[in-house]
Amino acid sequence: AEGARRSGRDAASLRLGVVRYTAVHPDRATAYNRVRHNLAYSAQYPYNHPLIEHAGFGSELAAIKAAWAKNDVEAAASAISDEMVDAMAFAGTIDDVRSRLATWSGVANFVCAPGLRYAASGLQLLLPFP
Repeated sequence: AEGARRSGRDAASLRLGVVRYTAVHPDRATAYNRVRHNLAYSAQYPYNHPLIEHAGFGSELAAIKAAWAKNDVEAAASAISDEMVDAMAFAGTIDDVRSRLATWSGVANFVCAPGLRYAASGLQLLLPFP
């Protein structure tokens, strides 16, 4: 709303969109682990640090930075908590992800990105989303 006001636009006229790494798998733990790698990759870039810290994941960020300093991809991914996955991604079974999408009222567009490490298998099950 603040950005709309500063640019002279009506906030009510804006269409909101969300971009989230997404992993759909029949096994919830597998989906979460896949998304952890994507989030860890993104977290290595300083422009994402304020977002992660603002979301309350400063301790995870510190562990991710330490892991990347050693070039330890697995440690970086392991530093991502389930709570961080829940806050910053869509992950789980198809029903889990559909339920999460349904909670985002007012969002006009979703970009469910599978990331680079895993194919988009499972994402097609989200469509058509009721």
